Amino acid sequence: MKQFFLDGESPDVIATVTNDGWFDDTSVIDHHLRCAQMVAIACRRPILSAANNGPTAWIDSRGQIIERLATGESGFLIATPKRDRRISLAVRMSDWPAAATVIFCVALAMCVRRRSLDECVEALAREKRNPDCDSEDGAETDVS
Repeated sequence: MKQFFLDGESPDVIATVTNDGWFDDTSVIDHHLRCAQMVAIACRRPILSAANNGPTAWIDSRGQIIERLATGESGFLIATPKRDRRISLAVRMSDWPAAATVIFCVALAMCVRRRSLDECVEALAREKRNPDCDSEDGAETDVS
């Protein structure tokens, strides 16, 4: 969607075709429908979803299910989706929030790891200064 936005072209509708026959009557079928609703909201585009055993549905740009076939039901839908010219923040920003989160988490992990390494180096240095020290608390042991 970001590339369409950058090119100045934006689709009027998103169409998906899926083979949900693999999942029989599991919760994955409903999950696919919920994911399609989230994509509709994030992209502000209606979704027409066709599935052989699952969520054949017409979803508007607000994520509302306008019409749907029951799971496993054969049939068709006639949809007349409305254009939504709004460009959502998710499309404008693309993957930047996710990338920033990854960079932050990697930096945080490096800081934590660096601190752990520094603590290990300090412990080794203490041990080297007190070679007669057998316990972790630094107390010397009497060998007599």
